[in-house]
Amino acid sequence: MSRDMVRVRRGVAMDAGENQHKFFSMLIPLHDQRWLFVNWFTNKLWMVDHQGKTRLVKETKIKNIRNTCISPDASIMALRTEKPSTLKIYKLD
Repeated sequence: MSRDMVRVRRGVAMDAGENQHKFFSMLIPLHDQRWLFVNWFTNKLWMVDHQGKTRLVKETKIKNIRNTCISPDASIMALRTEKPSTLKIYKLD
């Protein structure tokens, strides 16, 4: 670890689901010092800023997330779901 890096938080509470640490399988860095967490178990999308503060991207659950992709300017996110297979596009704040 670089000496100029600072740990912002020891842990970040995301969901109340049990064994939640096992289900964070996708972490996407955005270009403006934010990160996008996709929780496969609870089907929730979380935005984490550079200070470690979290917020839900969508309040409603998105069922069966399979893939996610972020536009180069990090303003638009596309999700592919399965069963039924759909493509959903969201604008990020």
